[in-house]
Amino acid sequence: MFKAATNTRPLISIPAGSNIFAFGSPSQTRNPLISRINWHVEEGQAWAVVSGTGGGGKGLIFKASTLLGHTRLAPATPDIQGQWANAGGLYPFLSATSGDPYSRISYVSFRQRTGGESGAFFDYTARYGAMREEEDKITLRETLSASAGTDKHPLFDLLTEKIRLKSLLDLPMITLSNGQTRRARVVKAILDQPEILLLDEPLTGLDPPSRKALTETLHHLHIQCAPRIIIGLRKGEEIPSWITHLLDIDGRSARTRAASDAVSHPSAAPNITTKPVSKADALTGKSASLLVDMKGVNITYGDRKVLKDINWQIRQGERWHLQGPNGSGKTTLLALLTGDHPQSYTQSHLLLPTISPSNTTSQSGIPTIGPRKRTPTAHLRQLIGVVSPEMFDAFPRRHPGMSVWEALTTGFDGGFVPRTRGASTEARKIGGVGWVDVADDELGLGFDPPEEEKKTRM
Repeated sequence: MFKAATNTRPLISIPAGSNIFAFGSPSQTRNPLISRINWHVEEGQAWAVVSGTGGGGKGLIFKASTLLGHTRLAPATPDIQGQWANAGGLYPFLSATSGDPYSRISYVSFRQRTGGESGAFFDYTARYGAMREEEDKITLRETLSASAGTDKHPLFDLLTEKIRLKSLLDLPMITLSNGQTRRARVVKAILDQPEILLLDEPLTGLDPPSRKALTETLHHLHIQCAPRIIIGLRKGEEIPSWITHLLDIDGRSARTRAASDAVSHPSAAPNITTKPVSKADALTGKSASLLVDMKGVNITYGDRKVLKDINWQIRQGERWHLQGPNGSGKTTLLALLTGDHPQSYTQSHLLLPTISPSNTTSQSGIPTIGPRKRTPTAHLRQLIGVVSPEMFDAFPRRHPGMSVWEALTTGFDGGFVPRTRGASTEARKIGGVGWVDVADDELGLGFDPPEEEKKTRM
């Protein structure tokens, strides 16, 4: 069922002292993207590329991307460069066979590519609407079959069973949760049967059972070299037990180490001072003002029930943690609370914060609540702050794009209109956060050059 391979040549080879440059940058520049890197991946090793503080470093290896040929790799001397090229260059193993090595490498990122890559804002709430276009009705089975050639492929049943997708095969892709979509993208990439598969943060956002199932499956596939897998992780993220080696990227620096070193010498946890929660804060009781009131809330798509008879009240001072497995309806429930879901208008008892022309707040200073069907969405967005992966993906990325500061000052209120173009640095202060040094850096295209990372970090 799996292809086994015998190989004595390195899978990846970057000779010691090499620098990585953006295309068009001269080798004499003092600021390579990554300096003096030394990285060799041998058959049988399992590597993870770990980003430094800020998360942008691994993008230079994955997204930017050195491994996909989107940057220029310069060995230390002309002699070393000649020897390196004669030995097969970046991919000695793949170069030993016919064809373009890059055609046998797949990269899976988990950003929603339907977002702002068009240069305009994307309506991230569209997934909750009625499926009007034929492309919205494409099922998971159809999507995966396009890669495998057929749903009768021997790997098809194995992967959909192991990665817990079998019961979802006949659902439209657009209805899958974030975690389900992540797993589906991994399966699709495996069915394409690359020699090397690059997975950037594949475990982020998965519930524990799905995380365990995916980790075990990736391990099994990597052992069989079908395909060989390299994963990207953020600093501090849990390292799968089967990973043997790490490539740490921090700023312009790169170093390799055994994964066992990370277990033996974990990063020091940040020193965070917490304020004890008083009983009054923890137990607000029924005397506190209602901010949200749901009774008998239901969400259905045809015969499929996503939410059934949900009752939920949120009172002033309460802090809630919404938990549940992938696909349980967490995002859908929050979309009701924020008014983004079109079925929020049809609920018989869904009371949300509102702004009245005559009385914007109650006497206590707390917003009044009213029926969702009578509350403009614009009012909700002024009263309910939202930060989510979907919103992040809605912002345009095509150059020239918005600056980081312009993105921040939209207030994420759904209007997405830059309101402070050209504002002075002195004006850049955000309540509760303070001064934010973001200069006029463009909103990231997937990675930040090392010299820009510190500017854009709050």
